[in-house]
Amino acid sequence: MKSASWIKIAGKMISLAALVCLGIALVSQPALSDEPQPIPESLNALAGQGKVSGVFKTLYFQRMFDGDTPDWSTLAIGGNLGYETFPLYGFTAGVDFKTGQGDYSNNGDEVYRGMLATGTTPKYQESYTALDEYFLRYTNWDAQVTLGAQAVNTPWLHGHDIRMTPKKYRGFGLISNSIENMELLGYYLTHWLDWTAEKYDSITSAFTNDTGDNEGSLTLGAKWKALPAMNLQLWNYYFKDVFNSFYLRGDYSHAFGNDYTLGVDLAYLNQKDVGDKLVGNFDTYTAGGYA
Repeated sequence: MKSASWIKIAGKMISLAALVCLGIALVSQPALSDEPQPIPESLNALAGQGKVSGVFKTLYFQRMFDGDTPDWSTLAIGGNLGYETFPLYGFTAGVDFKTGQGDYSNNGDEVYRGMLATGTTPKYQESYTALDEYFLRYTNWDAQVTLGAQAVNTPWLHGHDIRMTPKKYRGFGLISNSIENMELLGYYLTHWLDWTAEKYDSITSAFTNDTGDNEGSLTLGAKWKALPAMNLQLWNYYFKDVFNSFYLRGDYSHAFGNDYTLGVDLAYLNQKDVGDKLVGNFDTYTAGGYA
């Protein structure tokens, strides 16, 4: 058997072993206590008191077409397995692996995007395994600073977790809760990892389809709980030489007895090109909501 085949089989065995470990970790992970814990006396103890987390998924998708259009049929298993060290003077380090397995269990139909990786010729399903998070984090003074590949959760840059594994981002992140009833967030991101991708690409190339574009992005946001039933959030996303997005959203709800609740949710988005305008000239906005 060719060496490439042995490598592929070994990769599948490692990925399946990771899935087994993930299931064991999810079952055996002890409950976390809110009480402060003493600093471990050794590096082995420090590693042993870390936090294991994970998600296991089994997904099946099928779409049948008439005529000559190829059918879509994909069965896959996978998920994420992560580990973060016990905090030492506020510092932690973490890693996370993702995998999606199933190319050996499908019949050659075209894959549904985000379930498994897709080849180029032909465009059929391929299993994937990758290190999608690796970061150093500092937590203190009601703030959290993260440097490296990490999960991001903002309205327009987030994991978009509707497939096998979520998208991830690489750069710098800051979250502060030092102001009462307000959360301040800031991110400088340079690369992103798509659902089934195994390597990080420039975040600018996601919009321009040119891997040579690597200008990065700056995101600033504020979420304010103005009243017990009212939330406001303000965001600005600046993609150098691409575009700028300004996003404003507010929601309010009020209960009338036990039977009725009045809710209002309004949002406004403005986008315009900036700098070298790598995606062309545009200036547009949208506004809407519901009650």
